[in-house]
Amino acid sequence: MLEFSTLDFVLISCICYLCGLGTGLSLCAKYKETFLRSISNEDLTNLGRYNHQNYMPPPETIMGVPTAPTQEVLKIEIPK
Repeated sequence: MLEFSTLDFVLISCICYLCGLGTGLSLCAKYKETFLRSISNEDLTNLGRYNHQNYMPPPETIMGVPTAPTQEVLKIEIPK
């Protein structure tokens, strides 16, 4: 049976971590154009146009009448 020392375990863990990091970075570098194209400014503009500019609030909120300001005075007492 093989026995692993602490140093062996740490070295294998570091190698696995670096391989995973390298794989992730290489995939990001390979598909960089796809990632950047999927969130381009044109897409963000279209998203904002369809979600916000075509929305018209109901007529009740457009024809609202402002109320007169109240003359109440707010007193705040600080306990001593």
